[in-house]
Amino acid sequence: MDVQDVIPLPNSKKQFRSIELKNGLCALLVSDPELEWNGSPAAVSMAVRAGNFLDPPEAQGTYAVLGSDKFPMENALDNYLNMHGGDSIAATDDDHTIFFLFAESKLLKHVLDM
Repeated sequence: MDVQDVIPLPNSKKQFRSIELKNGLCALLVSDPELEWNGSPAAVSMAVRAGNFLDPPEAQGTYAVLGSDKFPMENALDNYLNMHGGDSIAATDDDHTIFFLFAESKLLKHVLDM
C-alpha cells in the first residue's frame, strides 16, 4: 500500500504515512490530532495472511500469545500493556489474523519491540 492509495475523508485532519519495516511488512501510520485520550495515544493494527488453515494437525484451533527469544515470558506484551493502561485484541479466521493494540505513545517503541 502506498500513501497515495489512501483517500482521506473530507474535512479530516488525519495525516497518513506508509513505511516498509525491516521484515518486509508494510505499515500505514495514521496521526489524528482530534483524538482525545488521557496521555498521548498510539495505536497499532496489523493483518496477516495466516490463519487457522496453517495450524499444525496436532494443534488445530489452539491459540496462545507466547513469548519470544527476547521476551520469553508468556503473555509478556499483554501483561506490559495492562500494567501501563494499554490493551490489545486479536482474532484469527481461517486464512488471516488481525491484531490491534493501543498504549501511550511514549511506550510505543518498547511495545513494538515486544
